[in-house]
Amino acid sequence: MAGYPRPSMDRIARSHSQFKYGIWEIYGEDDNPDLGGKHYEPHLATVQGYFRDVYPYAFNLKGFWTWGGGGRIKCQQEFEPNEKDLMWAKLKNTDSIKVIS
Repeated sequence: MAGYPRPSMDRIARSHSQFKYGIWEIYGEDDNPDLGGKHYEPHLATVQGYFRDVYPYAFNLKGFWTWGGGGRIKCQQEFEPNEKDLMWAKLKNTDSIKVIS
């Protein structure tokens, strides 16, 4: 994750509990940082997992960073992982995320 602005990375990483589990919507950064003109945050992905695994994934998606402020990660639904979710992670040999779209 080298090369990205540290203050923005820290702000995003602290925006939710690291242990919050759920479905997350990841949006790219609005490439118009000015107050005027059109604004657009492209939808980059929908994922399921712990926030601690989601934000590093988001940081590496094309379009998450444009001018340095970073995109947005929104929790769509929070819930406890069930046996199937944990089994999926174990089969993948990771605590990582499940990409939904």
